[in-house]
Amino acid sequence: MEELLTVQQVANRLQLKPSWVYAHTDDLGAIHVGKYLRFRWDRVLERLEQSQKLGAQANDPSPSAPTVPIQMLRNQ
Repeated sequence: MEELLTVQQVANRLQLKPSWVYAHTDDLGAIHVGKYLRFRWDRVLERLEQSQKLGAQANDPSPSAPTVPIQMLRNQ
């Protein structure tokens, strides 16, 4: 079973502030465990890839999506 990550751990891996992760919990596929938020890393990457593809198709990159190369993040 894959480890569930905290907001801080996701923020660290994405090199973003925790406030960004909180603001995008639904976009990143957050799992609510009581009052806590947890994330599956593979799902976070999948959601970010979808976001990048949608932005590329619209020829208008989403300003809310991080510009971190997904391939680099997969190795974490």
